[in-house]
Amino acid sequence: TQPFPSDLHVWPLREQEPQVVEVVAVWPSGGLSPAVQSILDGLRRRLNKRR
Repeated sequence: TQPFPSDLHVWPLREQEPQVVEVVAVWPSGGLSPAVQSILDGLRRRLNKRR
């Protein structure tokens, strides 16, 4: 089972220091699917809380 919608690609990356980083990219497919829109909306809310 894929944890993300097919039009959302996520790569776990590791930096030299012990910090985990994820790069998120939306593959163009004529627009965002509702699932991707929901994920990105939640991510935006989390990021806005940290600012």
